[in-house]
Amino acid sequence: MKVIIEKILFSFRKSYSLQVTENARLVIRVPYGIDEKEIRNIIKKHKRWILTKIKLAQQIKQKVKKYNYEEGEKFLYLGNSYPLTFTKNQSEPILFDKKFLISSEHSSNAKSILISWYKERAKNIFLERIEYYATLYNFNFRKFQLSSARKKWGSCSVNGDIKIAWRLVMAPLAAIDYVVVHELAHLKIKNHSKEFWRIVANVYPDYKIQRVWLKENEPLLRLT
Repeated sequence: MKVIIEKILFSFRKSYSLQVTENARLVIRVPYGIDEKEIRNIIKKHKRWILTKIKLAQQIKQKVKKYNYEEGEKFLYLGNSYPLTFTKNQSEPILFDKKFLISSEHSSNAKSILISWYKERAKNIFLERIEYYATLYNFNFRKFQLSSARKKWGSCSVNGDIKIAWRLVMAPLAAIDYVVVHELAHLKIKNHSKEFWRIVANVYPDYKIQRVWLKENEPLLRLT
């Protein structure tokens, strides 16, 4: 397997770092003064790790579904697949009734319409789940908002603000609940220590199952 270097970034940092991108290419960050030979040695030293990450990136890329937003295509919502249908004489741009019904006159904007619908549903569902667990287990969050992050499902700021990626609404409710509990737990413990995971497990005992599900199915929860 060939290692393709996308770019080498020099800075005033004290140590080097390696990153494999979604396109299975290597990004190297090194301090000023590091020469080509030293960079080759860094790659050689970490080649097993690099190749493992490249293989994983390639596997994820293969799993990502390419959508054409055509009649009959299926899209995930709360873990289930529903077909896309274009309808005539529909006043609303989109309706949902065990299928995604988009007005034919808006068919060229199907992607943006669908994303807007997902975001609206996500906002309501996520807030409902956050308030449910916050009330039941005495978590005090400040506010909630949607995120368009691609690298992580959620975040919790030091001020108690919770963000969750809107595309998570494509996942089953059990996976959504895990992410909600995970971020709420950060209101009490900011790191991922044993105490943090104890809190998560106490609120959501099956969290490990959902972590695995999200890791394995993340590529499916994208709209391309």
